[in-house]
Amino acid sequence: LKQTDLSRTLDRLAGAIFLCGLILLIWFGAGYFSVLGNDGQNSDVVSTAEASDEPLPCPYRRLMDGVCVSSIDFTNPRLVAVMVENSRDAWPLSGLSQASIVYEAPVEGDIPRFLAIYQSDTDAEEVGPVRSARPYYLDWAEEYGNPVYMHVGGSDAALDSIHNRDILDINEMSRGWYFWRSSNRSAPHNTYTSHDLWQNAIDSYGQNYSAAEFAAWNFLENEPCTNDCISEVSVGFSNVPSYQVTWQYSTSTDQFERYQGGQRYAADTVIIQRVHAVTLDAVGRKRIDTIGSGGTVVFRNGQATQGTWQKTSPSDRTAWLDTLGNPIALQPGKIWIEIVPQSGYVSWE
Repeated sequence: LKQTDLSRTLDRLAGAIFLCGLILLIWFGAGYFSVLGNDGQNSDVVSTAEASDEPLPCPYRRLMDGVCVSSIDFTNPRLVAVMVENSRDAWPLSGLSQASIVYEAPVEGDIPRFLAIYQSDTDAEEVGPVRSARPYYLDWAEEYGNPVYMHVGGSDAALDSIHNRDILDINEMSRGWYFWRSSNRSAPHNTYTSHDLWQNAIDSYGQNYSAAEFAAWNFLENEPCTNDCISEVSVGFSNVPSYQVTWQYSTSTDQFERYQGGQRYAADTVIIQRVHAVTLDAVGRKRIDTIGSGGTVVFRNGQATQGTWQKTSPSDRTAWLDTLGNPIALQPGKIWIEIVPQSGYVSWE
């Protein structure tokens, strides 16, 4: 090549290199500034977290059931406790699946009855049949601060206890406008309530009953069971076969599913609380020891953890402890507590 041609070639090559370098500089510069926050600090950690498959930590959990919520304002909602019947004449039941926590314990004739705990804003159109109060259910209700307590009458001991405690009592016998009687059922299996009615009760009588703080249980989100999972749990409150409960673990939902009398309910955690019970009179009314300690089995994620329960006073939260005395972790979500006296049984496989 001639000198002039060589010079032109070198100039063109240099220009091309300069242009490529400028393009690369702009490209990487734009990528750099795209990971800067508004204050100019590197936000690469945020980008990595958003791209990760790891679940984000839960900043706030509801005290009652450990469900993750978006704000501290939602950790302690107003609660409603409803006595719900479970005799065969009451089946099928209404609204029980919408409860956040359910206690099941025997009453007269060893027939079980429920204490169903709802958030007051739960959109429950029909809950019941609603039945009468017993003293031991009050001890469990008081664990949740100041819930609205809805029932239809009660034993003398229960009514005396309600009178002596600071309980927002909505008794159908004295405040019947917060309930209705269904024409499709015969008494006493025909009394129902609903979200709208208990909200009216709160508006009318609940101004001095704010949601009180209470101790939260230990909650931990575990992975579903994949090996050596429990398939079935059987619970009996006595030797009455009609009221035996069967819980079956579903690997697809990671929940225990309850079957009884053609009805199905689901729970994320099932707790067995072994208690001492005494029949008090010819009617069959019972005293169930809720204060003290006893055996427990906690079923969650297809596994069982055995230990003890402890409760020191009516308003104290029942503690679920493993064999080393450490709190047993519960799965956040729906919780079902089976109260089993010494005459009952529990087995699983």
